[in-house]
Amino acid sequence: MRSKNVRRMTEVVCCVALLGLTACEVVKMQVGSELRADPATIKIGQTTMPEVLELFGAPEKVQRRSRGDVFVYSYWRRDSRKLTLEEPVVTNTELYTYKVIREDSNRLVVIFDEEGVVTGYGHRTGDAERPAEAEGPVAVAGAVDEAELGLESVAPWRKCYRDGKVSGAGMQIG
Repeated sequence: MRSKNVRRMTEVVCCVALLGLTACEVVKMQVGSELRADPATIKIGQTTMPEVLELFGAPEKVQRRSRGDVFVYSYWRRDSRKLTLEEPVVTNTELYTYKVIREDSNRLVVIFDEEGVVTGYGHRTGDAERPAEAEGPVAVAGAVDEAELGLESVAPWRKCYRDGKVSGAGMQIG
């Protein structure tokens, strides 16, 4: 009877320890609202300010100018998922972390003349899934885990290097 209780207690402790080996984290962030319509529906010289408001809703920012207003619509979303394997009982050490990040963004700028008719617009969209990142080695018998790192496109003002120079087109960092 006693050995049966000891065995049962051992099974419970092992199950609790195994449950503590993994941690999962999902983070979602969003700024602004997605564009409600396709920017290609805007016709320069024809579309009016009320029509733009009806199509896209209220802009995030309005810039008043002497020769007409400018509407700015922007949206940014980031989803990240992270899985961590750790030993929580004795050393509380992270053994391996796997992370995937997905970013989406839209920016629309609409320029109006004094009468409220579109004189120009610009639209930029971006969606990128960063390559999965492994943040620690995992020993796997008879196998080698390999990851290929991809390029990350960033605006030049976001990425500076040690000497303070910003990488640009045709510039090699090495």
